Amino acid sequence: MSDKVYLLCTRAAIMASAGTYVINSSPDFYNLVHNNLWLEEHSKEFGVAHIIDDWWNVSDALKEAYNADFRNTNELEEQDLVEVCEVWQAQNTGKHICLFTHAMNIKDIVEIRNRLDLPMVVVTTTLGLECEDFIRPMLKREYNPIMNDYKGLDAAWEHTYNQIIEHDAFWSEYGDVVISTPQWLNTPEEVYDLLGIANQPNMKLWTNQYKLWNDVEELEKGQVIYSRPDDYVVSLLTYFLIKNYYNVPDNERIEFCELLMQVYKDKLYWDFESFIEAISEQTGYNLTY
Repeated sequence: MSDKVYLLCTRAAIMASAGTYVINSSPDFYNLVHNNLWLEEHSKEFGVAHIIDDWWNVSDALKEAYNADFRNTNELEEQDLVEVCEVWQAQNTGKHICLFTHAMNIKDIVEIRNRLDLPMVVVTTTLGLECEDFIRPMLKREYNPIMNDYKGLDAAWEHTYNQIIEHDAFWSEYGDVVISTPQWLNTPEEVYDLLGIANQPNMKLWTNQYKLWNDVEELEKGQVIYSRPDDYVVSLLTYFLIKNYYNVPDNERIEFCELLMQVYKDKLYWDFESFIEAISEQTGYNLTY
């Protein structure tokens, strides 16, 4: 069937609109522009995020089923899934379309899809274990007047490490295909291969521009720099978590993350080697940087 709904289930704002844009740019997908393409979100703490308008390729007819409630609900029901598939197929485009939702009942969505044989592919997302360079744009999207209030460095770090330690496993469990942030931002061709759809050979030009506009920079490694913005601190600690993810037992990773923040706040260690050695001494684990 050539007019399936590819349902991108994600809790992350950074994946929702731009991730669907990458998928919808495949020649197999409907990608005519109905509305404005670029928008801005302004974060007092982290600056301007350049984002994709969620409705850029969505016709008014499709909005009957694919509306704000569909996107933002915690749970999609059988009627929601049936209606969005029926409305899309009624458009007779001969193309697939990728839509997103923040709904978390992935297991139920897959069960309904299978039971009713709906023309739908369920795609889920993770932050991934190579995400330290993408923390800054993630925080821009998470904390702004449209999304969430910023509650300080400790809360931002807790939110980030929980995404990696707890939520990535949940979002990986039931979907047909799982996509990580580094894949769609760095190697979009991998996304097309995973989904088994036609490649958009110029997509990397677009993702490079997206990274440029959203201040994606490789983390400066070697020196621990103090008195830096919160997004630097979260990126730095994310790097140490990722490098040592499998060096720390599962049930001690959250405690490890709390220790990373405490050692950073102590401001005693000015390079990666001494920083991680101090944490190794306190934990007894063989850690690396």
